[in-house]
Amino acid sequence: MIWAWTLCLVLGAEATTPHPTDPVPPALQILLEEQPTLLPHHQGYLKELARLPELAASETAWWQATRRPGLGNLENQFEEAIGTSSEVQSPFDRFYDQIVQNPGLRDVVENLLRTELDKAKDDPAVAQAVQYLRAHPDEAMRFLEHPSRLRPLPEPLRAAYDTFVENPEWSAALRTSLGEVLEKPEAYQAILPWWEELDKLAQATGDSESLPTELYRHPRELWLWHLRNINLARNQEARPWIRYWNRLIHRDPLLAEQYGPFVNQLLREPEQLRQHLANLQDRQAQEAETWPPKMSPPTLPPLDMSHSVAGMQQTIGRPDIPSPGQPKRPSMTMPKRPTPPAFPAFPSPGKSNGTRKRALPAFPAFPEMSQPEIKKPAQNKSN
Repeated sequence: MIWAWTLCLVLGAEATTPHPTDPVPPALQILLEEQPTLLPHHQGYLKELARLPELAASETAWWQATRRPGLGNLENQFEEAIGTSSEVQSPFDRFYDQIVQNPGLRDVVENLLRTELDKAKDDPAVAQAVQYLRAHPDEAMRFLEHPSRLRPLPEPLRAAYDTFVENPEWSAALRTSLGEVLEKPEAYQAILPWWEELDKLAQATGDSESLPTELYRHPRELWLWHLRNINLARNQEARPWIRYWNRLIHRDPLLAEQYGPFVNQLLREPEQLRQHLANLQDRQAQEAETWPPKMSPPTLPPLDMSHSVAGMQQTIGRPDIPSPGQPKRPSMTMPKRPTPPAFPAFPSPGKSNGTRKRALPAFPAFPEMSQPEIKKPAQNKSN
């Protein structure tokens, strides 16, 4: 009987034990309270990670890698640069879409990347040079056969010229690897256009510090970034919205610092993830649409890339949703004031005024009396 009573107490205690607290980072909690319309993006992103283990693995690894300030800041700049222009974003997407669809093309592209890393990982000037060569394949084939054949020498190749001259075997391997890419017809539709846009970005910024150059210095992080984009390309419907949500997060430095570790913690603790999603579902509107939405993400206002990343992130980007504007005040036509009645004119002397209350009596004109005709006396004819 005592054991039975003890067992009932234990079971009752387990039944009444509260669920583990939901450790939502303060910055995320503030964001979702101020902008409840962003809650479906956070919830949808977590559901995609729970549904796709490969995507979750690459996202987790990349969140952890971007904890390093040097890499995280450059990645933010890169995402802002391509996210505000469809002319840059579209070639980037086609590049990874084609790599996912064509394993043979992926093999030769990655083989070229490995060959470049042999020397580029140790010298930023070489990293910029190989990026220029990929964007200009005709010049590259002549230069890699013998550097002296290309004249005048483009600026990106001058600083790394000695490296190519002193390493002919590496230059020959680089030429072979690039030639294998150029043998693929798909390369001219999806690979070379992105490399050209990437070189334009480098020329426009004119800064040696860029995401591609930084990734060449750290090959492990380069492959993490590459694999993450491959997994995003496998989920084309959610890809633009995942990028949109990530750009929003990285525009707030405090949120960017807290969000990645929070997501990694949820993925390590499935029960905590389940509880957090249940809490989000309770806050979700009943008529909420499925995520990702069918439409394209709203356009975020561009950031001033001439300022530091920390300064750019001080203002969190908000969705650029067209506003109906303030209602116009209805125009009212004021009625005209009635014209006051004119005072009656005073009668002029000698004339009667019929509007007077007491009119003077009008006396009749006296008749003219006829005068009797006086006859003259008759004259005597005899006189």
